[in-house]
Amino acid sequence: MRARLLAQATSESAATSQSSVNAAMSRALNRVKALGLEVETGGYNTYQESPQRPQNLPAGAKPPAPLWRAQQSLIITSKDDAKLLEAVGALQTEGLALQELGYMLSREQQRGQQDEMFNEALQRLAARAEKAAAALGMRFEGWARVGLNGGMVARPVMMKTMAMSARAEAAPPVAAAGEQTVTVTVDGEAILRRR
Repeated sequence: MRARLLAQATSESAATSQSSVNAAMSRALNRVKALGLEVETGGYNTYQESPQRPQNLPAGAKPPAPLWRAQQSLIITSKDDAKLLEAVGALQTEGLALQELGYMLSREQQRGQQDEMFNEALQRLAARAEKAAAALGMRFEGWARVGLNGGMVARPVMMKTMAMSARAEAAPPVAAAGEQTVTVTVDGEAILRRR
């Protein structure tokens, strides 16, 4: 399971916004590492937002000051669903926003599935080459080239960013595993000889 959370802060000062995000990320990293979960930080950006000028602003009044928004993402990965969901729930109560939550195959599982599928695909490719040769009155001698390619089409349980305005106790998120599609592609150039 993988979760991406976002720490964000807005202030009239870039330094204040960044300081808030830095402190939130430091607390989040310490909490997640203490649980023994795999964690990494993602992109960090700071940018200025200009609030919309009110239409009924009195003459001579100053428009709202520009605001600085700072944000950084935190990515947690674990094979222990319950522990990850517990960590995500705790981080939500601390003000982090959940951007993405989903299941995915581990690299080991994906490679194992692909290896099995490549073997089957190669056997099918060889059988097709034999049939093509027989249909042409020739014999299949081997391969001039064989190409192997594979990929995974993940079907994660996605959730839009959910910001929490209050840091009240909240129930942790829930998730249920679904199916994922693993694909492999095998192609080749067969060597055929006349009988």
